[in-house]
Amino acid sequence: MKNIQKIADDIFKAPSSDELLQRWLEDNATKNEDGTYSSFNQTVDITEIVKHIIKDGKLMIKFKRVAGNFDCVDTGLTTLEGCPEYIGGWFDCSKNKLTSLKGFPKYIAGDVWTWPNKRYFKEEEIRSICKVIGNVHAHPRLEFYDSICKQLGT
Repeated sequence: MKNIQKIADDIFKAPSSDELLQRWLEDNATKNEDGTYSSFNQTVDITEIVKHIIKDGKLMIKFKRVAGNFDCVDTGLTTLEGCPEYIGGWFDCSKNKLTSLKGFPKYIAGDVWTWPNKRYFKEEEIRSICKVIGNVHAHPRLEFYDSICKQLGT
């Protein structure tokens, strides 16, 4: 009887985060020679797995390219290291605990959201390290302050 219960427990047990991540990677990503992962399937949104790959404020695996969006909103990230270098959609790292842009993508085809975080980032700061095709949604007060300073010539 115990064996039947054990089999039933194994069958109906929810998969762990590691199991979910492994299944997602097998179905949607390619492992690169440098150990990073790339996802070229634009119909698969990376956001469904991000919460399973963050531990202690860091991404547990490193991405190189993501064809779609990369959404890591409100996941407790303290660093962007491991984020994709190239994102074919939009990128949202708002509502985290970020204090620097270290690990920020190099290219984003869509829009970018970075606030709120522990530190606020200016649009020009983001564009100086990343080619963003879309809009940068940085902290509105900083953008307003910068526009007033430009108008005053300061």
